[in-house]
Amino acid sequence: MGTPQYIHLTTNKYLFILSGKLVIITRISSCTAVIMSPLLLILCGILTVVRSLHDWSYSGPYGPTEWHIDHADCGGDRQSPIDIDTGLITYSPKLTEINIDSYSQTEGVELSLVNVAGHTAEVEYKGKDILISGGGLPADYALKQFHFHWGKVDSRGSEHAIDGHHYPMEMHIVHKRKGGGNFLAVIGYFFDIGSNNMAFDVLVNQLHNIKNSGANVTIPTFKLTDLLPNTKLNNYFRYEGSLTTPPCSEVVIWTLSSDHITISEDQLNKFRALRDADGKELVDDYRPLQKLNSRKVMTSRRTKDQSGTSLAAKTSINAQWMLTFVACIIIAYRSCDQ
Repeated sequence: MGTPQYIHLTTNKYLFILSGKLVIITRISSCTAVIMSPLLLILCGILTVVRSLHDWSYSGPYGPTEWHIDHADCGGDRQSPIDIDTGLITYSPKLTEINIDSYSQTEGVELSLVNVAGHTAEVEYKGKDILISGGGLPADYALKQFHFHWGKVDSRGSEHAIDGHHYPMEMHIVHKRKGGGNFLAVIGYFFDIGSNNMAFDVLVNQLHNIKNSGANVTIPTFKLTDLLPNTKLNNYFRYEGSLTTPPCSEVVIWTLSSDHITISEDQLNKFRALRDADGKELVDDYRPLQKLNSRKVMTSRRTKDQSGTSLAAKTSINAQWMLTFVACIIIAYRSCDQ
């Protein structure tokens, strides 16, 4: 039997050339129908292997629009990332300062830098728990890893957006809830391009060691707080969403800091020098924006009145009062004129 070749036609549909014969396969979840072929089991097996080799990617036939085929949650209605419309956010007094003091802990902690399947650069934590708490979180959460999403050019790269604006890179600090369950709390930081950030050199200067997909290297332990814009986390947005990569599980409490990290163009280019699973440049590793649907985005910053009225609603109320006031002036003027 010759080596099969295939062409991805449309979602769930593939064209196989096997022993000189054309075979069209329609795949629903996992090979459920084969047209024009008696080789059902063989071809289903081939298709499964082909997809498992690729799993998922950020573009092409295995890109974000296809993720839901093998990962149903990717088609859910509480997905991430989203665009934060600051005209619709609501202040919440429950969003107090998040305690990140343990980010400065280094004793008993081991760090590994990994090129994760050509999808991202990730720092993994082992050893003593580093915990965060407060800020409206329902429990303590233990730090597991942090990773990055960046663009080929500076006008894109971040997964989330603020009022439609994307940033060149975004860092996600991932924590798992203590006490069981796969519930996560992720803190995100946006990046701006500026002067060289010497604190980031401890990480950036190690990136050449993980140039290729799957590469892994142990790195010196450093304080995570050294990478952050400040040691306090009290100015942020909050919403409930999902992982931004398959399986897209909707188990994440998202916190997006309003304080940004600055790095230089040269430092960012060292991320861009990494390679994906196909040996191509690892860039644009971000998922497109997802619909907010019925969810609300909260903020810790007191930019609204104490009732929690959104900025847009408050503007509307103020406009109504202004119109009423003007109408009263006109009526009073006409009364005096008579």
